[in-house]
Amino acid sequence: MPTATAYGMMVHTVDGDTIAETTGFTEPGPFPLFGLPDHLSERGYMGGMNAV
Repeated sequence: MPTATAYGMMVHTVDGDTIAETTGFTEPGPFPLFGLPDHLSERGYMGGMNAV
């Protein structure tokens, strides 16, 4: 079964209704800090985060 592998993410800081700052992580190390998996199965990728 194919998987999707995380390679980075963008985190937006919101101030009211405006994006005040964008922080980029160029590797998957911080994923657990945000409660995110570093791999998704085909089922998880196609079915959303709750399907992992």
